[in-house]
Amino acid sequence: TVTGVQTCALPIFTLTVAAPLAITTTALSNATLGLAYSATLAATGGSGTRTWSIAAGTLPTGISLSATGVLSGTPTVNGTASFTVRVADGFGRSATRALSLTVQGATVKVASITMSRTTTSNGTTAQATVSVIDNRGVAVASVSVTGRWSITGTTTTSTKSGTTGSAGTVSISSPTYKSATGKTITFCVTALAKSGYTFDASGTSCASIVA
Repeated sequence: TVTGVQTCALPIFTLTVAAPLAITTTALSNATLGLAYSATLAATGGSGTRTWSIAAGTLPTGISLSATGVLSGTPTVNGTASFTVRVADGFGRSATRALSLTVQGATVKVASITMSRTTTSNGTTAQATVSVIDNRGVAVASVSVTGRWSITGTTTTSTKSGTTGSAGTVSISSPTYKSATGKTITFCVTALAKSGYTFDASGTSCASIVA
C-alpha cells in the first residue's frame, strides 16, 4: 500500500496564432472634383487594433486617410494620385499596399424636358421645363441652360437660355408662333454651363409638343 502520494493538476495553456496581416483592398472607386468622397480600406489577419497611415506617395488634394482606414474629403484637383497605404496591428506587425485614386471632373446633364403650351389670340407659346442633374443623379442649381426652338414648316430657329433654380430646373419659353395649330414645336438643349462642371451630352436633348 502506497501512502502519502500527492497529485497536482498541470496548467493548460492555449496558444492562438494570428493569421498574417494583409490589406485586401486592391482598387478604389473614382472620386469626382468638388464632390464629397469616402472609401473604407479593408484588411485581414493580425491582432489588436489596426492603425492605418500613408507609407509613401501623396493623396489627392482635399482627401485624407484616418487612422481607422477611411479615405474621405472633397477633392479640389483633377488627376490620378499614386500612394502606398500601411496598416499596423496591436503588436507592431504591418502590411502595405500600393493604390491609386483618380479624381474626375464633375458633369451635368439633362435629366428630362417637360413640354407645355399656351395658345391665345396672338398665337402659341411653348414652355420647356428642363431638369439638370450631376453625375451622382443630384439636381444642380445655377446651371446655365441654352437651347434652340424650332417649329415645323420653317427653317427659322430661336436660341433661348435660362438658369436652373434650387430644384435644378428652369422653364424656357419659345417665341410666340402665329398660325401654329397642328404644327410641332421642338426645343433642343445645346449647352449646359457651370463653373467646375462639364456638359455630358448623353442626357435627354430634345422634346416636342403639337400646337
